[in-house]
Amino acid sequence: MSHLRGACGEPDNLLIVSDAHVSIANAVKSKFPNATHGICYYHLLNKMKGYGPGVAELFRQAAYAYEQSDYTRAMSAMAALKPKAYEKLLRVGPEKWARSQCPVSRYSFLTSNAAESFNARLLWARRLPICSMLEAVRLVVEQWFNDRLAAAQESDENLTPEAKQKLSAELVKSRRYTAKRTTERKYRVRASGRHYMVDLQKQSCECNEFNEDQMPCSHAIAAITYVISIHDHY
Repeated sequence: MSHLRGACGEPDNLLIVSDAHVSIANAVKSKFPNATHGICYYHLLNKMKGYGPGVAELFRQAAYAYEQSDYTRAMSAMAALKPKAYEKLLRVGPEKWARSQCPVSRYSFLTSNAAESFNARLLWARRLPICSMLEAVRLVVEQWFNDRLAAAQESDENLTPEAKQKLSAELVKSRRYTAKRTTERKYRVRASGRHYMVDLQKQSCECNEFNEDQMPCSHAIAAITYVISIHDHY
């Protein structure tokens, strides 16, 4: 952690996601006192599975919820179904595992899958002497960066494939919605019987997905489509 801090410092709104090991939590607290420490969803999920499939599903809903109301609904159902599981999650701290409760944006990083995948890719290198192992790590990372650079240079898109796929899915959903302007910069979007206020200037939506992921949600896209249609009309 000391070397990590020396390499990247402690930027604002820093989030460090790991398993729930006490030594990691202590190291984060010591070397990154202003950072937010989040716990990997899958590590907690393995513990929740012991309470039954119903609890595991409610935990998933609570952890991945964007809206406070969805989080509260899932946790209330869990409290009624299995109070011990509910109490355990409260002791862990919802701010550590629930997206809607985190004090900084978690984006889509609810797990430590990136680190786990990296470890799995380099299992063979662990058997090498330390200097050879570090050289193997360097070569693998260098190759990954080179492959990404080559793919980016061959593409004429302004978005990464992952971002394009997400926005395409949100665009499809937005076609079922209707939007109306309420003020100069705010729009009310009706979606599936509910209303959401979208502020395009602040890049925010009441569903919290736009705010959290920093990418337009389906409601924001509906508002943007409405603005474009008005401009085209005139």
